[in-house]
Amino acid sequence: PCAYLLIVGEGSRQDALHQIARDQGVERHVIFTGRRDDIPAVTAAFDASAPSYEAHASVQRDVAARLARLLPDLARPRVLELGCGTGLFSRHLAARYPEGRFVLTDAAPAMLAECRHNLAPSLCSDISFEIMDASRPGGEGPFDLIASSMALHWVIEPTSSLERLRDTTRTPGLTKI
Repeated sequence: PCAYLLIVGEGSRQDALHQIARDQGVERHVIFTGRRDDIPAVTAAFDASAPSYEAHASVQRDVAARLARLLPDLARPRVLELGCGTGLFSRHLAARYPEGRFVLTDAAPAMLAECRHNLAPSLCSDISFEIMDASRPGGEGPFDLIASSMALHWVIEPTSSLERLRDTTRTPGLTKI
């Protein structure tokens, strides 16, 4: 099977990344997209597909399950999830931390509504849902765990976003992406 690596963004490291791809002989398998300016259109597309998203999300479901196996042991954690979508990973988080407190976020309101619908209230009672663009993470920290499954590739400026996330974690805090 053929695989491609999609690199989104522009910056001082882009030329170096091009050179590494050439040096490794994988340049034809690396796609540099440049700066993203289509996030509103992407959000609208996710909103439109929210009701049927899970029927076509086998890869996302598998990745969420694999990432869930990496979750640390935490007692009653405060958890921020970025890009919760319809709740494929959120369900794992709630099952893993039944006494946790959760802030589940997504930039697409319809995806967030599907997540709310898909999470059985019996899994966890302390869940809030917020419309939030992972490119500009916020939330009332501090958090013990910041988690995201297959969402950060939509972030326009990942470095600055991750720096803001670092500032909202407890010390020591964990980020699982």
